[in-house]
Amino acid sequence: MDSDKASFIDSRLFKHIALALLLHQDPKITSVYVNTMSSICPTGKVLGELERIKMLFGDAVEMRILGNKDLNRPLTQLASILSSEVSKGNLAVVSKNIRHNLNDILNTVNII
Repeated sequence: MDSDKASFIDSRLFKHIALALLLHQDPKITSVYVNTMSSICPTGKVLGELERIKMLFGDAVEMRILGNKDLNRPLTQLASILSSEVSKGNLAVVSKNIRHNLNDILNTVNII
């Protein structure tokens, strides 16, 4: 359950960044947003990366997203974590669909 919540927070961060990139010429992320996300994130890899991002702010209340190599490192890690969770979720859905379809086929030919 904690990994689901962490993945949700991870995806929310990327949604927030994507919107900033789409809506602003000089997109930034705020320390308030990152602090909020980290305060509700369970202990684990996602929280660790959010803490790394928090440290990048120093005393600043916002930082640029584009061209920020320091920010790119934890974001790359977060993308990897999220990708892994999406793959697991997709596999679970595919497995469920295969079982359902197989049961339908077997019921149709009266094997079960």
